[in-house]
Amino acid sequence: MNRLFILKQVVIGILLSYSNLQFAKASMHEGYYPQGNNIVCVNGTHRFTRAIYGTNTPFRFETSDFPEFGLYMPNLGGSMYFALTNGKQSKWIDKADYIQASYSAGKRSYIIKDSSFLGNGELKMDFLAWGDADGIIVKMEGNNIPASARLISIFGGANDEHFRREGDLGADRPDCFYIKPERCKDNRYVLKSNTVTLSYGENKKELYGVFPLSAELELVDAAYIDDLNTLLHSKVQEAPLVKAVYPIQGYAYLSFINPATTSIAGARNLAAHYEKAERCRLNIANKVVLKTPDLFLNPVGGNLAIAADAVWQSPMYHHGSIGWRIPLLGWRHCYIGDFLGWRDRSRSHFDYYAKLQMTEMPDKPVIMDANQKLARAAYIKGTPMYSSGYIANCQENELYFYDMNLVYIDALLWHLNWTGDLEYAKKMWPVIERHLAWEKRTFDGNDDGLYDALCCIWASDALQYSSGAVTHSSAYNYRANKIASIIAEKIGLDGARYKTEADKIAKAINEQLWIKKKGWWAEYKGYMGNNKLHESAAAWTVYHAIDSELSDDNFQAYQAGIYAINGLPHIPVKTDFKGETGNSVVSTTNWMPYE
Repeated sequence: MNRLFILKQVVIGILLSYSNLQFAKASMHEGYYPQGNNIVCVNGTHRFTRAIYGTNTPFRFETSDFPEFGLYMPNLGGSMYFALTNGKQSKWIDKADYIQASYSAGKRSYIIKDSSFLGNGELKMDFLAWGDADGIIVKMEGNNIPASARLISIFGGANDEHFRREGDLGADRPDCFYIKPERCKDNRYVLKSNTVTLSYGENKKELYGVFPLSAELELVDAAYIDDLNTLLHSKVQEAPLVKAVYPIQGYAYLSFINPATTSIAGARNLAAHYEKAERCRLNIANKVVLKTPDLFLNPVGGNLAIAADAVWQSPMYHHGSIGWRIPLLGWRHCYIGDFLGWRDRSRSHFDYYAKLQMTEMPDKPVIMDANQKLARAAYIKGTPMYSSGYIANCQENELYFYDMNLVYIDALLWHLNWTGDLEYAKKMWPVIERHLAWEKRTFDGNDDGLYDALCCIWASDALQYSSGAVTHSSAYNYRANKIASIIAEKIGLDGARYKTEADKIAKAINEQLWIKKKGWWAEYKGYMGNNKLHESAAAWTVYHAIDSELSDDNFQAYQAGIYAINGLPHIPVKTDFKGETGNSVVSTTNWMPYE
């Protein structure tokens, strides 16, 4: 690498860092901004938009730009609002003079100031998920607060409701975690000293709550949830809520947990549980630490690690942590374990799905699905799609119209590459062989070395290539065959046919899909009509081709990168308070942006 190039990158880095510093300073007056490894806002209004995950189960709790939380156990387990009082007046905490909310890789923290209720003092609150149970722990610290000040907690609204997409932001309605009277009617509470036991839902699920020792508990009626003063003095009728009032000088803790995941007796020492929860969080968050001149980039590291941990639920990775929290074998989650040192998770994931691979050769012709207007093959075992090599999506051998094999095998091959474990390679070799044979007969029926793409990448739901020759799927198959030939040699087998196939794919891509005069790979070449070359490549075509090592000397990769810079639309990022930021979002295509 020449010195001029290095100097150019350093100068660009300095300019970007200065630009981001100025933008961060401007952002401090409105919206979210970086502060160290935290994402911060002041006096924000967004509700239930930041999830905190726990112990690799569907449990989570949602947080807001001000102190409140909603429990998903899974299904709705109730919510808690907070208010301030001085014995004479009261107000919801979101109306406080000043609330700084910050998110730091698995922890939500707040600093609250209010001259009327807190005087010259401040209240700090930290929300964490338990490290070894399904629940939330809130740590509170009051500094220089008047003796008359009290914090009020209002909890309720647990009805075990299942949201269409698990309460996913933007997919489900925004009031999923709001306390509503109708959600409180079947709640049954037992109050004892500073604790509460709740029974809720048709299946009589339970929650256990612990408040500070000084808390005074009683039931009020949710019918008055929109009128705080009336609510605080109401008598429960049909929609019970728990009201807890307690002083906020020094340190205090509160918690709600699923008693099926820990003993009630063990839930008493909340200070110790909080410290354990913080250690568990940091153990994950510190796996990726970024220290760069770019203020906006630095918080990303720990957040990526927390998100990666959130999609693990033994024995496999799930498609999402909230919406689509279902097992899908081959989306890009299965690379996570090797990047973050969780190789036991990688093995568990690969082994689980290896057992679900079909081994019977096809004995039926292609049968299209009439219910889908012949748009895809019917879910029938023994047809070419659902035959030897195909891997089902769950232990019930569920058939799916996606080709998730492709990414699963790519991740497996990377795993073998990173670990160098030849014994594991021998174990998984039959899985690799059956997959490659299945890909060939299913997606390269004319044996030209170019493969069709059927829902095999993240953007797949909106892509149809109609038996065309596609760059990204061909690139995946090129690398798979190339690595398979190397593995075969190392474990004492003949891998010549895989090297031959890899060479054939590379030659076909270079001759038919690489646009030499323009310097990038085409999106695909049509099969029907005039076999037209569709030149407008998507972003995924560029990065999948590069990732699959199609460019031996990296010059093709460089050219394709220039296309991505100049050929794909860059959508400017604007804000209400700053206008143009100088930043942009790269569109995935220049023909139809993916939804």
